[in-house]
Amino acid sequence: MPIATDLHWPVALAFAWVAGELAHRFLRLPRISTYGIVGFVLASGQSGFLPPVREGSMSVLANVALGLVLATAHAPPPPIAG
Repeated sequence: MPIATDLHWPVALAFAWVAGELAHRFLRLPRISTYGIVGFVLASGQSGFLPPVREGSMSVLANVALGLVLATAHAPPPPIAG
């Protein structure tokens, strides 16, 4: 089932996004903390849901994504509309 294995990453990203939003809304936790926890739990070394990342384009993509997440983590909050 190659289609099912191709969906692991999008499912993991969607789950991390929803979990991050819920944790932020109800527990007031930073979204990036929840993203990290979900990624750690779903990683190939923990639950094995996500396949291991090999060298190549996927590794570069993962590093760019992490850089973008970390860059937005220190962005100032948007102004409050009033």
